[in-house]
Order: sequence, then structure tokens, then C-alpha cells
Amino acid sequence: MAPLTEVATFVLALVTTATGRTAWRQRPKPGARSIALFLFSIAAWELALLTTAVTTAYDPSLVAETFSFLASASAVVWFLVFTFEFAGYEHLATRRGVGLLFVEPIAMAPVVLTNRLHGLYWSSFERAPEYFGHFRMVPGPLFGLHLSYMYGLFVVASVLLVIRAVRSRSLHRRQSVLISVALVVTWAGNAGTILTERAALQVVGTGIGALVLFVAIFGFRLLEVVPTARATVMDRIDVGIVVLDDGDRITDINDHAREILGLEPDETVVGLPADAVGDDRAAVFDVDATADEATVELSVDDETRIYRVDVSPLSDRLGRSIGRVFILQDVTERRRHQRELRRQNERLDQFAEVVAHDLRNPLNVADGYVERMRTSDEEYLDEISDAHERMEAIIDDVLALARQNTDIDTEPVALESAVRDAWESVETADATLRVPDRITISADRGRLLEQLFENLFRNAVEHAGTDATITVGALDEGFYVADDGPGIDPERREAVFEPGETSRADGTGFGLAIVDSIADAHGWDVRVTESDAGGARFEFTGVEIVDR
Repeated sequence: MAPLTEVATFVLALVTTATGRTAWRQRPKPGARSIALFLFSIAAWELALLTTAVTTAYDPSLVAETFSFLASASAVVWFLVFTFEFAGYEHLATRRGVGLLFVEPIAMAPVVLTNRLHGLYWSSFERAPEYFGHFRMVPGPLFGLHLSYMYGLFVVASVLLVIRAVRSRSLHRRQSVLISVALVVTWAGNAGTILTERAALQVVGTGIGALVLFVAIFGFRLLEVVPTARATVMDRIDVGIVVLDDGDRITDINDHAREILGLEPDETVVGLPADAVGDDRAAVFDVDATADEATVELSVDDETRIYRVDVSPLSDRLGRSIGRVFILQDVTERRRHQRELRRQNERLDQFAEVVAHDLRNPLNVADGYVERMRTSDEEYLDEISDAHERMEAIIDDVLALARQNTDIDTEPVALESAVRDAWESVETADATLRVPDRITISADRGRLLEQLFENLFRNAVEHAGTDATITVGALDEGFYVADDGPGIDPERREAVFEPGETSRADGTGFGLAIVDSIADAHGWDVRVTESDAGGARFEFTGVEIVDR
């Protein structure tokens, strides 16, 4: 070996040792221990090579070759153990698993140490100055067996790393490219040794490959998260998944999460801090992980959606925290169903309250008149009949209100036609209807005709008078119904939609509550204001206009 080569080998051994110490200090991160022992073994192998190069004595050279056997075997085993941890096969990197991998080298070591007695590992160890290390070693029958085992382990490790590289994305893929470079350099060194019988090529190639491998792993600082994360994250799952490391950097994100967070398909965020997705979206990562159901509201495709956020810690095989997984699930429809259920329960409560309170009054009236009839004429029968009619009206209105929870079936409805049909179904006396605008809206025609407009018209005639003028017109995002009666006091305008609220002694107080429920079922907003004539004006907005 030339002096320059000897110096280069010595420097490589020092650098490999220093790198191994750096990796050792990375403990307890998973993989740090195995890659450190791998680097230490490479350094020992390089020093053994250097020893064979600088000595010409038989015994020191034989000892150096024996030490080289132990160091190279250790390097291959620890390389495979590291690969298990990096590629997500940590269950194979247990003490038992490592022990099984060392069975063959340990069993072979006594054979190498006593080779001078039997020649089973090297059939001869002859002085040959023209060969590397000044001696030529002729392989014995067990040498090929050991070499096959070592290369078998190395092939398995290489295949696992290549698979890992193919399945990686973004920053992980760049990391895996470097790992692939390390493999190419290492395999090239081995091929060079086989073709030229120069062991230095194998040792130097493996050493350089080990250094590149170290940079690939710890330079990207993703060792502790990637294997477990990729085993957890599925590319085609219908929930969003984001993986953060223990420094709150994004280490993985699936396509569904990109859509939720408003990221472009080719936008690079892996390797960046979590807040790189934007301040409003980063709220996803600030949820209370201890809450029973943590949720956030995000705008997706110009629509506010509600997402449940589940946070799960990531741990290595020793139970140490190495990051977090955020699972985002759209619960918008479920929340809507919950709100609808609450509204149904409220209607049931209102119905029970009406039965318990409002119906009791006309019943008491009827009972009073029955008692009078026991000693009087039949003049109170009309009063009893009126009380019963009021009870029937209350029951009809309460049932109509309770039935508003059923699904609506929308279709294009010409507003003018619906208004005039509803007008014909109501006792309007001498009242006048005006429909100056013609628009088509999306609505449930039955609800619109039989309940919403009929209740509004009936309410207008009862409060504005039998000669009232009622106008139905169009708004930018809906329609209105107005009259020229006395109007509604501003302080009562919110209360008029409450069930049972009425200013008339013979009213049920449910007409406008039904109107409000129908509007809510359609997703419309309704409010009361003052008409141009000073009467009441009911405005419906949020209505889908089909045609004008």
C-alpha cells in the first residue's frame, strides 16, 4: 500500500470513529445505537486493514486479518439492525433478533482463530509481496460459507433500504437518495475487491458509504419519526393525516390533509414548521389533546367545515416520545344532524308545554260552562263550542310546528304562482294581494304554499284588517311579504317567532313560529322590519334564486 493510501486509510478511520461518537450521542433516538456500532466496526475494520499494510511479519498480519474478520462481521450485522429500525421493522431489532444474527459470526470466530491448525477458513496464508498486505490468503471451505452469510445479510439490508426509498416522498425521498448513494459506493467497493483482490477497495468503499449514510440519517433529522409514521399513514384514507416530529416539523402529510389545509398538490411543506400551512390552518395543531372531542372550523372550497382533530403520540419501541400524529375527520354533517336533533327535542318540549298550559285554559273555560249548564239554560253551548274550536286550532298549529323537522324536497317554484295559490286557500275578506315581481326560487312547494304563505297571509289579515293590502316582492337574495297594517313594535320583533306568542286573545301564537321553522328547514334567514306603508314586513334571505 502506498504511503498516501495508508494516510488516507488512517484519516478515514479517524473520521469514521468521530462520526460513530456523534451517532452514539444521538441516543436514545432509535437507530442511533445501531448505526454508531456499525461505524465503530467500520473504523476497526479500517485499522485492521492499515495494520496489514504496514507490517510484513507473519503473526501480526494473521492477527490483523482475524481482527478484520470480526470487525467486518460486526459491521454487516449492525448495518442490518439499523436497517430494521429505519425501515419500520423494529420488531426484528430486539436483543433476541440481534443475538440470532450474531450466531454465525460467533460460531465462526474460533474457526478463524485456530485456522493455522486446520486451514478450514483460509487454506493457506502465504507471503506474497505483490499482494495487498504482503500476504495472499487462499479461501478455505468455510470461507465461502461465511461470505455467503455476510452478503446475504447485506443484500437483505440493501433491499429494505431500496424499498424504503421507493415508498418515500418529498424530503424523505431526498434522504433515501443519499442512502442509495451510500449503498452504491459500498457495493462498488465490494465489487472492486472481488475483481482485483484488493481488500482496501472494500474497506474504503464501505467506510465512505457509512459516512454518507450517517449524513443521510442525522443530517435530515427524520430517523426518529419516518419509519413509524409511514407505517401508520395510508395514502388513500378518507381522513386527513399530518405527522409532526418532536420539534413540530411536518414529516409527513397525506393528500386528504393537503385538501383540508388548502395546500396545492405540489406544494412542499414536509420538513417545514407546522405553522408553514398558515396561521389560520395551524390552529389544527394547537387543539387540546385531552379534550373528549377537539374540533376546529376551517374554510374549504368557500364553505365552513367542522373537523374533529384526534392527536396520537408517536413512540419508539422503547416507549420514548418521538412525535405526534394528527387525524382530521370531517364531522360537519354529524354536527348538523346533532343540531337538527336538538331542534326536534325543543319542538317536543314546546309541544309538551302547550299541552300542559295552553290547552288547559280553554278546557277550564269549557268545564266552567258545563257547571253553569247544570242549573241554567243552553245559552253556554256556543261558548263551549268556541273553546273546543280554539283547542283544535292549537292542536293543528302545534302538530304543524312539530312536523317541520321532516326533510324538505326542493324544486324550482314560481313565486307568483305559489303566492296566488296560497291566497286562494285563506279567508282574506276584502284584503288585496300585490305581486309586482316574478322570480323562481328553489323551495319545497308544499311547505311554501300550505304553511309559510298561508300563515303569513292569515296573520296579516288578522292584524292589519280585512281591507289590508299585502305585497309579495323580490329581494337580491330572497323575497319579502309586507302589509299596510299597524306593524310590529321593534322590541317585539324577535319574540313574534316564539311558539305561543300572540297579541290576540283568540290567537294560538304558533303561526309565525311555523313560518320561522319552515325558513330554517330551507336554510333561510327571516327577520321582521317595517314596510314602506308602516306595517309589518317579513324578509327572507339566503334563498336560492333559480330565475328572475
